[in-house]
Amino acid sequence: MSVEKKPTYKIVTSRKQVGRPRPLRKKLVILDDVKSPEGDTLAFYCFELTALDFAEWRESEDNGNADLRFLAETLRDADNNKIYQSFEEIKADLGPHGRSSLNALVVASNEMNFSDPVSAEKNSETTTNDSSPSN
Repeated sequence: MSVEKKPTYKIVTSRKQVGRPRPLRKKLVILDDVKSPEGDTLAFYCFELTALDFAEWRESEDNGNADLRFLAETLRDADNNKIYQSFEEIKADLGPHGRSSLNALVVASNEMNFSDPVSAEKNSETTTNDSSPSN
């Protein structure tokens, strides 16, 4: 017989209760059709952004180039250092490549930065219209 374990949590009443952030998620994307000058297949890490980095990206968002601007923020080396420092750099490097290659990177970056509605639902209590926890 299995007993369902009730999740434990602590309601935050002071900012001193907030602990260190978890490590940011990353996903490796191998692009078979994107090559180095030497002919090697290239792979990119798509990183989850911090809340501050994401807000900064949203403020500077240009709807005409949103995908490339987003990739300029999320494509990083294994130590989470940005590869592209400007839109012009990523436009020059990845702009000429096929849309399917960019889509693979955008999908992975989205996976790292936008929560799955099902998992988000598991992490929050159902609330009524007045935002009081339901029982």
